[in-house]
Amino acid sequence: MFFRRKNISLICLLAYFIEVTWVIVQGTFQNWGSRVDGTSLLTNFWYLQFTGISDTLISSTIALSFLTSYGSFKSIYIKNNNYFNNVNQRIGYVSFLKKASLRTFFVAFFISLLTKIYQLILSFIILKKLPSNVVIPAELSPFADNRFSSCVIFIILASLGWGIYAVFIFSLGLFIKKNSIYLVLGAIVGTLLILIPGMFSRILTYGMYILLLPTLIAPGQMTFGILGGKHPNVYIGFLLSASIYLIFSLFLMYWWMVYKQKKG
Repeated sequence: MFFRRKNISLICLLAYFIEVTWVIVQGTFQNWGSRVDGTSLLTNFWYLQFTGISDTLISSTIALSFLTSYGSFKSIYIKNNNYFNNVNQRIGYVSFLKKASLRTFFVAFFISLLTKIYQLILSFIILKKLPSNVVIPAELSPFADNRFSSCVIFIILASLGWGIYAVFIFSLGLFIKKNSIYLVLGAIVGTLLILIPGMFSRILTYGMYILLLPTLIAPGQMTFGILGGKHPNVYIGFLLSASIYLIFSLFLMYWWMVYKQKKG
Protein backbone atom coordinates (compact mmCIF):
# COMPACT_ATOMS: atom_id res chain seq x y z
CA MET A 1 0.00 0.00 0.00
CA PHE A 2 2.84 2.38 0.91
CA PHE A 3 4.71 1.72 -2.33
CA ARG A 4 1.53 2.15 -4.38
CA ARG A 5 0.88 5.58 -2.83
CA LYS A 6 4.50 6.54 -3.37
CA ASN A 7 4.35 5.49 -7.03
CA ILE A 8 1.15 7.49 -7.56
CA SER A 9 2.80 10.55 -5.99
CA LEU A 10 5.85 10.22 -8.24
CA ILE A 11 3.68 9.77 -11.34
CA CYS A 12 1.69 12.92 -10.47
CA LEU A 13 4.91 14.86 -9.92
CA LEU A 14 6.32 13.63 -13.23
CA ALA A 15 3.10 14.54 -15.06
CA TYR A 16 3.23 18.02 -13.55
CA PHE A 17 6.78 18.64 -14.75
CA ILE A 18 5.94 17.28 -18.21
CA GLU A 19 3.20 19.91 -18.42
CA VAL A 20 5.64 22.57 -17.15
CA THR A 21 8.15 21.51 -19.81
CA TRP A 22 5.57 21.88 -22.57
CA VAL A 23 4.63 25.39 -21.41
CA ILE A 24 8.30 26.44 -21.25
CA VAL A 25 9.12 25.12 -24.73
CA GLN A 26 5.97 26.50 -26.35
CA GLY A 27 6.20 29.87 -24.61
CA THR A 28 9.91 30.33 -25.32
CA PHE A 29 9.54 29.74 -29.05
CA GLN A 30 6.49 32.01 -29.21
CA ASN A 31 8.46 34.83 -27.57
CA TRP A 32 11.55 34.34 -29.71
CA GLY A 33 12.98 37.67 -30.85
CA SER A 34 11.11 39.95 -28.46
CA ARG A 35 12.40 42.67 -26.15
CA VAL A 36 16.12 42.82 -25.28
CA ASP A 37 18.54 41.44 -27.91
CA GLY A 38 16.07 38.79 -28.90
CA THR A 39 14.31 36.98 -26.06
CA SER A 40 16.56 37.40 -23.04
CA LEU A 41 16.66 34.61 -20.49
CA LEU A 42 15.14 36.63 -17.66
CA THR A 43 12.48 38.29 -19.81
CA ASN A 44 11.40 34.87 -21.04
CA PHE A 45 11.34 33.60 -17.44
CA TRP A 46 9.10 36.51 -16.43
CA TYR A 47 6.68 35.74 -19.27
CA LEU A 48 6.37 32.12 -18.06
CA GLN A 49 5.18 33.00 -14.56
CA PHE A 50 1.63 32.66 -13.23
CA THR A 51 -0.67 35.03 -15.23
CA GLY A 52 2.32 35.98 -17.41
CA ILE A 53 2.17 36.42 -21.18
CA SER A 54 3.22 32.80 -21.84
CA ASP A 55 1.06 31.30 -19.10
CA THR A 56 -2.12 29.51 -20.13
CA LEU A 57 -5.45 28.86 -18.44
CA ILE A 58 -4.71 25.13 -18.37
CA SER A 59 -1.23 25.51 -16.85
CA SER A 60 -2.53 27.99 -14.25
CA THR A 61 -5.35 25.63 -13.29
CA ILE A 62 -2.98 22.68 -12.97
CA ALA A 63 -0.55 24.71 -10.83
CA LEU A 64 -3.32 25.97 -8.54
CA SER A 65 -4.62 22.44 -8.03
CA PHE A 66 -1.34 20.54 -7.86
CA LEU A 67 0.80 22.79 -5.67
CA THR A 68 -1.97 23.20 -3.10
CA SER A 69 -2.92 19.53 -2.83
CA TYR A 70 0.30 17.57 -3.38
CA GLY A 71 1.66 18.09 0.12
CA SER A 72 -1.65 18.15 1.97
CA PHE A 73 -3.86 15.53 0.34
CA LYS A 74 -2.65 12.77 2.67
CA SER A 75 -3.66 14.84 5.71
CA ILE A 76 -7.05 15.67 4.21
CA TYR A 77 -7.58 12.02 3.31
CA ILE A 78 -6.80 10.99 6.89
CA LYS A 79 -9.11 13.69 8.22
CA ASN A 80 -11.98 12.39 6.06
CA ASN A 81 -11.30 8.76 7.01
CA ASN A 82 -12.27 6.83 10.12
CA TYR A 83 -8.55 6.39 10.72
CA PHE A 84 -8.43 10.01 11.89
CA ASN A 85 -9.88 9.06 15.30
CA ASN A 86 -6.78 6.97 15.97
CA VAL A 87 -4.51 9.79 14.84
CA ASN A 88 -6.30 12.30 17.05
CA GLN A 89 -6.06 10.03 20.10
CA ARG A 90 -2.34 9.53 19.48
CA ILE A 91 -1.12 13.07 18.71
CA GLY A 92 -4.11 15.43 19.20
CA TYR A 93 -5.61 18.15 16.99
CA VAL A 94 -2.88 20.73 17.56
CA SER A 95 -0.06 18.38 16.60
CA PHE A 96 -2.01 17.13 13.57
CA LEU A 97 -2.63 20.65 12.31
CA LYS A 98 0.95 21.76 12.97
CA LYS A 99 2.53 18.83 11.14
CA ALA A 100 0.06 18.96 8.25
CA SER A 101 0.37 22.72 7.70
CA LEU A 102 4.18 22.67 7.87
CA ARG A 103 4.34 19.79 5.41
CA THR A 104 1.88 21.56 3.12
CA PHE A 105 3.90 24.78 3.21
CA PHE A 106 7.31 23.25 2.57
CA VAL A 107 6.14 20.90 -0.18
CA ALA A 108 4.47 23.75 -2.09
CA PHE A 109 7.48 26.03 -1.46
CA PHE A 110 10.05 23.55 -2.75
CA ILE A 111 7.99 22.45 -5.76
CA SER A 112 7.53 26.10 -6.73
CA LEU A 113 11.25 26.72 -6.21
CA LEU A 114 12.22 23.69 -8.32
CA THR A 115 9.73 24.71 -11.02
CA LYS A 116 11.22 28.17 -11.36
CA ILE A 117 14.81 26.91 -11.36
CA TYR A 118 13.79 24.38 -14.01
CA GLN A 119 12.19 27.17 -16.07
CA LEU A 120 15.46 29.11 -15.99
CA ILE A 121 17.60 26.09 -16.89
CA LEU A 122 15.39 24.92 -19.76
CA SER A 123 15.03 28.47 -21.08
CA PHE A 124 18.84 28.77 -21.07
CA ILE A 125 19.17 25.47 -22.99
CA ILE A 126 16.69 26.66 -25.63
CA LEU A 127 17.89 30.25 -25.93
CA LYS A 128 21.60 29.52 -25.33
CA LYS A 129 21.89 32.90 -23.63
CA LEU A 130 23.08 33.93 -20.20
CA PRO A 131 21.19 36.66 -18.33
CA SER A 132 21.58 39.98 -20.14
CA ASN A 133 23.19 43.03 -18.50
CA VAL A 134 20.69 45.32 -20.23
CA VAL A 135 18.31 46.83 -17.67
CA ILE A 136 14.69 47.28 -18.73
CA PRO A 137 12.83 50.18 -17.06
CA ALA A 138 10.35 48.49 -14.71
CA GLU A 139 7.08 50.35 -15.15
CA LEU A 140 4.77 48.03 -13.24
CA SER A 141 7.00 45.60 -11.35
CA PRO A 142 10.51 45.79 -9.87
CA PHE A 143 11.02 42.16 -10.92
CA ALA A 144 10.61 42.78 -14.65
CA ASP A 145 13.79 44.86 -15.03
CA ASN A 146 15.88 42.03 -16.53
CA ARG A 147 18.25 41.88 -13.53
CA PHE A 148 19.30 38.53 -12.11
CA SER A 149 19.05 39.84 -8.53
CA SER A 150 15.42 40.83 -9.16
CA CYS A 151 14.76 37.37 -10.58
CA VAL A 152 16.17 35.69 -7.44
CA ILE A 153 14.05 37.87 -5.14
CA PHE A 154 10.95 37.11 -7.19
CA ILE A 155 11.61 33.36 -7.06
CA ILE A 156 11.94 33.42 -3.27
CA LEU A 157 8.87 35.59 -2.68
CA ALA A 158 6.70 33.68 -5.16
CA SER A 159 7.70 30.33 -3.65
CA LEU A 160 6.91 31.61 -0.16
CA GLY A 161 3.58 32.82 -1.52
CA TRP A 162 2.76 29.43 -2.98
CA GLY A 163 3.54 27.81 0.38
CA ILE A 164 1.25 30.24 2.20
CA TYR A 165 -1.55 29.80 -0.34
CA ALA A 166 -1.28 26.01 -0.02
CA VAL A 167 -1.70 26.30 3.77
CA PHE A 168 -4.73 28.55 3.21
CA ILE A 169 -6.31 25.94 0.93
CA PHE A 170 -5.51 23.22 3.48
CA SER A 171 -7.29 25.24 6.18
CA LEU A 172 -10.34 25.53 3.91
CA GLY A 173 -10.08 21.83 3.08
CA LEU A 174 -10.58 20.95 6.74
CA PHE A 175 -14.27 21.76 6.18
CA ILE A 176 -14.47 19.78 2.92
CA LYS A 177 -15.62 16.18 3.32
CA LYS A 178 -15.11 15.09 -0.30
CA ASN A 179 -11.51 14.27 -1.26
CA SER A 180 -12.28 14.76 -4.95
CA ILE A 181 -13.48 18.32 -4.34
CA TYR A 182 -10.34 19.12 -2.36
CA LEU A 183 -8.15 18.19 -5.32
CA VAL A 184 -9.57 21.10 -7.33
CA LEU A 185 -10.25 23.44 -4.41
CA GLY A 186 -7.06 25.40 -5.02
CA ALA A 187 -8.08 26.15 -8.62
CA ILE A 188 -11.67 27.08 -7.70
CA VAL A 189 -10.67 29.41 -4.86
CA GLY A 190 -7.75 30.80 -6.87
CA THR A 191 -10.04 31.73 -9.76
CA LEU A 192 -12.40 33.51 -7.38
CA LEU A 193 -9.46 35.34 -5.77
CA ILE A 194 -8.59 36.77 -9.18
CA LEU A 195 -12.08 37.55 -10.48
CA ILE A 196 -13.65 39.05 -7.34
CA PRO A 197 -10.83 41.52 -6.49
CA GLY A 198 -10.78 42.57 -10.14
CA MET A 199 -14.54 43.21 -10.12
CA PHE A 200 -14.41 45.38 -6.99
CA SER A 201 -11.02 47.01 -7.58
CA ARG A 202 -12.57 50.44 -8.15
CA ILE A 203 -14.44 50.36 -4.83
CA LEU A 204 -11.95 48.91 -2.33
CA THR A 205 -8.83 49.26 -4.42
CA TYR A 206 -5.95 48.60 -2.02
CA GLY A 207 -7.89 45.98 -0.06
CA MET A 208 -8.69 44.13 -3.28
CA TYR A 209 -5.05 44.35 -4.40
CA ILE A 210 -3.94 42.65 -1.18
CA LEU A 211 -6.49 39.86 -1.66
CA LEU A 212 -5.67 39.46 -5.37
CA LEU A 213 -4.00 36.05 -5.56
CA PRO A 214 -1.11 37.01 -7.91
CA THR A 215 -0.05 39.59 -5.31
CA LEU A 216 0.87 36.59 -3.15
CA ILE A 217 2.06 33.89 -5.58
CA ALA A 218 3.34 36.04 -8.47
CA PRO A 219 4.26 39.46 -7.04
CA GLY A 220 4.19 42.19 -9.67
CA GLN A 221 2.51 40.17 -12.42
CA MET A 222 -0.96 41.72 -11.98
CA THR A 223 -1.76 45.14 -10.61
CA PHE A 224 -4.07 48.11 -11.03
CA GLY A 225 -3.60 51.83 -10.55
CA ILE A 226 -4.38 53.15 -7.08
CA LEU A 227 -3.86 56.32 -5.07
CA GLY A 228 -4.08 58.82 -7.88
CA GLY A 229 -3.13 56.40 -10.64
CA LYS A 230 0.09 55.23 -8.99
CA HIS A 231 0.77 51.51 -8.79
CA PRO A 232 1.11 49.89 -5.34
CA ASN A 233 4.45 48.95 -3.82
CA VAL A 234 4.94 45.28 -4.70
CA TYR A 235 6.94 44.44 -1.57
CA ILE A 236 4.44 46.02 0.83
CA GLY A 237 1.59 44.39 -1.08
CA PHE A 238 3.23 40.97 -0.77
CA LEU A 239 3.88 41.33 2.97
CA LEU A 240 0.31 42.45 3.65
CA SER A 241 -1.12 39.73 1.43
CA ALA A 242 1.00 37.03 3.09
CA SER A 243 -0.05 38.27 6.53
CA ILE A 244 -3.75 38.29 5.64
CA TYR A 245 -3.71 34.78 4.16
CA LEU A 246 -1.77 33.43 7.16
CA ILE A 247 -4.21 35.03 9.60
CA PHE A 248 -7.18 33.58 7.70
CA SER A 249 -5.48 30.16 7.69
CA LEU A 250 -4.81 30.19 11.45
CA PHE A 251 -8.36 31.34 12.15
CA LEU A 252 -9.87 28.58 10.00
CA MET A 253 -7.69 25.90 11.62
CA TYR A 254 -8.59 27.15 15.10
CA TRP A 255 -12.29 27.28 14.19
CA TRP A 256 -12.16 23.70 12.85
CA MET A 257 -10.36 22.46 15.97
CA VAL A 258 -12.90 24.07 18.31
CA TYR A 259 -15.75 22.64 16.21
CA LYS A 260 -14.28 19.13 16.37
CA GLN A 261 -13.67 19.36 20.10
CA LYS A 262 -17.25 20.47 20.78
CA LYS A 263 -18.58 17.77 18.49
CA GLY A 264 -16.45 15.19 20.25
